[in-house]
Amino acid sequence: MSSDSTSAQLVPLDAYLYNVFFNFVSTEDFVDSQIYISRKYDGSLTLADYKPMATFAFEASPGYMPFIIEVRAPPNTDSPYIENPDNIEVRYGEKTIHLSLGNLSRVIDAYNFGLKERTVNVNVTQDTISKDFEFNIIELVPKFPFGKSKVENERKSAEAKVKTLIKTLESAIPTLRHDFYVIYIIYTSSSHSLYPYIFLIPKGIINEISDFLLSQYQRNYIKLITLPSEFIPNENVQSPELQKFLEKLPLELIPQTVTGTYGSYPALLLPKGDYSKYLTGNERIISLEKNDIIVFGNPQVTPQPQQIPAPQAQEQQNAEQNRKQQNAVENSSTEQNKLEVEKILNMMLSLFPEIYARDALHNFLLFIKGKIDYPEVTLKIAGDEAWSDAFPPLRKALHDLVLLIKREIKENGIPDGAPVPDYVRRQILKEAKKRGILQTIEEWANGYKEAQVLNELGD
Repeated sequence: MSSDSTSAQLVPLDAYLYNVFFNFVSTEDFVDSQIYISRKYDGSLTLADYKPMATFAFEASPGYMPFIIEVRAPPNTDSPYIENPDNIEVRYGEKTIHLSLGNLSRVIDAYNFGLKERTVNVNVTQDTISKDFEFNIIELVPKFPFGKSKVENERKSAEAKVKTLIKTLESAIPTLRHDFYVIYIIYTSSSHSLYPYIFLIPKGIINEISDFLLSQYQRNYIKLITLPSEFIPNENVQSPELQKFLEKLPLELIPQTVTGTYGSYPALLLPKGDYSKYLTGNERIISLEKNDIIVFGNPQVTPQPQQIPAPQAQEQQNAEQNRKQQNAVENSSTEQNKLEVEKILNMMLSLFPEIYARDALHNFLLFIKGKIDYPEVTLKIAGDEAWSDAFPPLRKALHDLVLLIKREIKENGIPDGAPVPDYVRRQILKEAKKRGILQTIEEWANGYKEAQVLNELGD
């Protein structure tokens, strides 16, 4: 165990769980098992900048919640081939995904794969609490060897066939990547023969395990993550003063900010520091033990149409208002609990790499079309970059895109906040495509429609 929290390798909780299942199904024991197999994985859950993160080992530092995940599966020989590919029921917990392959079963057969459904059991233990989960994996198993590992052309051919089949499935089933992790491995036998396997793992099982671990964390460590009751995280808050403050803030601090409201006022939660030089003159700073809250001057309100009550209805309205005030007092404790739960849920987001890539493409497309301007576009993409720590190639592409936009803006002499001319936007798009930045983000976005629009605009 490590007593220094800085030594722990932190990854988003969903990335940790993905890693667990990937490691489990990619073992020789799983693909060619003749016996019941079981693997255990240690981990610890914590919140980093109010985001659920996990380590791959036990951590003894304050704020870390250790847990053990055991994954089990019956022998491969016990798993029958799927007889009705038109309606495959893929279960995870109490839920079911209905997967219809239809004529795709012929395509799968033409690629020399068969279809199996494997049942996997998961036990999650945290302290004295233990919970069992069960889910199905759809497995595409090879009917014959795909060549020899020592022959380079045969290795490349086997991988090309697998990737082509996966793309075919994704094109025919638009929801495939939304509902499943699509994983493939190429297993080499003792005789050096190549056996590719493709696995469809329901994403919902990761959400269910995450929910259990987060509920345990909330139960055990709620005091460590409770914010002032007046601060409610809310990324949709709009405020000119807040936006101006963010524009002045160094780019490396943007990922560490949490947007929300303090009472009815827009606010930012930041690490402890001196922010006086970034203030615009209409803020106040609330100093906490480990953080600062910047509260901006104008209340965050949603305009409502004013209605003037008719004189004859005034008495009734007064009675109704008194009743509501009385109920509000009686239910204040309940409402406070709801706010606490809402804050925790807002902090504990389920994160997947395609979400960051798609959000970045969406904002980049808005910029190219002139719907948003600089520096708003770089701030938004930098946020996606910060959330993609567990996926270095995607993070690098997003970082490169931010730098490209900033460089082109500077070289064209465009002041901050000034409208970016269309020719500069087209130039940025052209450079992003030329350098392969856009292609990398598109690959992580898994067929997102915005990518096609961007490509058409760049032609």
